[in-house]
Amino acid sequence: MTDKSSQLEHLHELHLNAEKIASLKAEEFQKIPAWDIQALLLNVVKHAEQLEKEKEALNKSHLELEEFQQQCLDLYNFAPVGYFNLDEKGVITNVNITASDMLNFPKDELLNSDFISLIHPEQKEAFSSYLKRISESGVRLSTELKILRSEGTSFYAQLQTIALKDKGVYTYRVSVADISDRKQAENNLKENEEKYRMLFESMEEGYAFCEMIYDQSGNPVDFRYLAVNPAFAKLTGLPVEWVVGRTVREIIPSIEYAWIETYNRVVQSGRSERVQNYVAELGKLYNVHAWRSGTNRFSAVFSDVTDNNPPS
Repeated sequence: MTDKSSQLEHLHELHLNAEKIASLKAEEFQKIPAWDIQALLLNVVKHAEQLEKEKEALNKSHLELEEFQQQCLDLYNFAPVGYFNLDEKGVITNVNITASDMLNFPKDELLNSDFISLIHPEQKEAFSSYLKRISESGVRLSTELKILRSEGTSFYAQLQTIALKDKGVYTYRVSVADISDRKQAENNLKENEEKYRMLFESMEEGYAFCEMIYDQSGNPVDFRYLAVNPAFAKLTGLPVEWVVGRTVREIIPSIEYAWIETYNRVVQSGRSERVQNYVAELGKLYNVHAWRSGTNRFSAVFSDVTDNNPPS
């Protein structure tokens, strides 16, 4: 028997005894020894005090529970992402304040509306397929879609959704994060990459991105081509696809060591250098500007100045 059960049984017995004594006639009551009455009263007081303590503990637990519930509610409402609860038909049954602010919609207007009405018209079909994949797989899935605000503008959002199944009926929990800034940064990066790619491919100067190679003693002995542009092939007569991934000594076995020394100085010092030197095996004089572009790596832009400086 547990302590709680024993306590309840004792309290019940005490209650019965008190009722029994209280129902006695005066002459019968007077026959009860005073110490019995005193013991009963002491027990009553003791249990009354215990019940009062338990009441206080319950009140404290109730207050703590209310406080915890409020904290959870605040966390839900003011989380950095929007939260939506959807029924099996995709109707919004609950939404937090963050989502309401994000969409510029009053919370009351969002409740009982179809979530798909918030999706950009071009992506409604994609959203329906997304929910279907979630219900079929039973796992949380993420997607990126355009969400509409109340004024008709839209923003890129990342959706994280999980399906819950109860008695064969699905409901959905959806979190929505505004990723417009990230998308803009990605678009800017893509545009910049496209600009640099066009510059890389259209520039008249040759370009090479290389990595130094050292022997076991740390001496520079070679360098490997990691990337070159079309002008590199035009100015050297060496095809791009044949050069990339190979070392200069594989391509030009008799390459002057002065080139390796120069590029090593650039890599080690971090200072750019401009040099002019021959590559005898190619019969060319090159004007080169080289700079460090990573650990043991360098980049070089060069032009062919052979015709302006014929060998003596």
